[in-house]
Amino acid sequence: MFQPFKTKLPRQYDEKALKDTLSAIENRMGLRETARLFKVPCMTVARYVKDAKAKKIGRGTKLNAAEERLLVDLPKKSGNVGFPFDKTQLRVFGK
Repeated sequence: MFQPFKTKLPRQYDEKALKDTLSAIENRMGLRETARLFKVPCMTVARYVKDAKAKKIGRGTKLNAAEERLLVDLPKKSGNVGFPFDKTQLRVFGK
């Protein structure tokens, strides 16, 4: 036997209501109270609040965005000129 496919119901709120709810919570209003006021599901609001306050997991990167871009562009350019990097050269270049 198989289970019939269930579709999700469309959202009963719009993005503006969700943004207003989150801004009201930032202004020290209760989570359930704002969810009822703006007619947004309480668990949806809780999930957005939790994600907004969540910290990054893991350690930071060693390179900034410009250094990473350089690390990618230089081997590409040398490959286009006719001198592609092999695995060992990439490892040495990356250090």
